Amino acid sequence: GLIEGVFQGPQAEKGLSIIMEESKRLEKVVGQLLYITKIESVSQMMQVDRVDLSEMMHLLKQRLSVLNPQIEWELNLADDLIVEGDGEQLSTAFVNIMENQLRYANSRLTISGRQAGKSVVVTISNDGPPIEEALLPHLFQRFRKGKSGKHGLGLAIARAVLEAHKGTIDARNDPDGPCFTMIVPVEFKGRMN
Repeated sequence: GLIEGVFQGPQAEKGLSIIMEESKRLEKVVGQLLYITKIESVSQMMQVDRVDLSEMMHLLKQRLSVLNPQIEWELNLADDLIVEGDGEQLSTAFVNIMENQLRYANSRLTISGRQAGKSVVVTISNDGPPIEEALLPHLFQRFRKGKSGKHGLGLAIARAVLEAHKGTIDARNDPDGPCFTMIVPVEFKGRMN
């Protein structure tokens, strides 16, 4: 319609605005797909270093709390939660989980972290509605999303990052709301020989 001149003036501007928004959305989806493919197939290319997950959680709180200012953040973290891993990828995984939790939270987001043997356990929970029981077993698959989900790639990326670090992620419904548990080994053993 725009090319043929069917839409003019405000209609044309509105059409162009919609096209731009959809182009940006598709660009983000393509970027996420490329990212998840890269993580799943080239985990040996990770930049492994010492990462303080406690410090990371505090930094992510500062960065993400502006997305949903009415949500109260509660952090219960040990002082030093040091692991070997790719800090950028781990940050991406935790951002995806936190953004998901913020989307569904009513008023509170709680992040806990502790050392458990040779792993660090991080839990992120919110006080929002429970995850649909039928969705729980498929939550970390590509393109699976809840009612307010975006593209269905964020949690799949989080799982791929944690698995590349030989860690795990799972989700459950607690009485207070949904809870995600991530376990990251302290020593990085993800290199493929």
